[in-house]
Amino acid sequence: TGQVRFMRTRGKPPAPPESDWPKLQEESGSSGSQVDEARYPPRAVKQQERRATALAAPAAPAAPAGHATPAAPSRPRDPLREQHRALAQLLAVAVQRIDQTGIDLVAALEQEEWRAKNRRFKRDLEDQLGPTELQHFKECSMQYRYNLRDADTGAAGQSGTAAATYAQRVMEVFATTMGKSGEAVAAELLCDLVLLLPDEAPRHLLYQALDDL
Repeated sequence: TGQVRFMRTRGKPPAPPESDWPKLQEESGSSGSQVDEARYPPRAVKQQERRATALAAPAAPAAPAGHATPAAPSRPRDPLREQHRALAQLLAVAVQRIDQTGIDLVAALEQEEWRAKNRRFKRDLEDQLGPTELQHFKECSMQYRYNLRDADTGAAGQSGTAAATYAQRVMEVFATTMGKSGEAVAAELLCDLVLLLPDEAPRHLLYQALDDL
């Protein structure tokens, strides 16, 4: 008659054997993973990224709050250099005071006034040095005058040499005074030592020798 008819089976179709189920699952899993690998290949890790990750160092821990980072250790001081710097400062102060007062102040003093200043200077110097060291310093001062007297009849330049030698000894003495009583006391005594020399030549030569140190 030209009509198509569908035949309906009676009952349920038989289920496949259980032995075929694992096989179907394995084939389905393996084929799926192969397709995934072919479609999405693993991303290649660059060599630079691996190296950077391997060499990356952990960050330094931050300093706790309220605790300052310790400073680098300072360079140890040189005692000899410190002493030279202090003596240079002492000498600069004394020379400046002599310039302000006038190198020839003693010429304007009365004899009694000069004697009073000289006695006070010797007393203050003895307080700083002690009797034994003061006597030694007096001997050096006398030797300076003797050397200047001999230089008047000797070769030229001996006066400057004698003054330079005495100036070195003076600075050794007043280094002790500065260490004991400070720069101000030592500078005042050094200034008086020069200004109270009665003779002009020894006074000017000593001042020049000290200024040249």
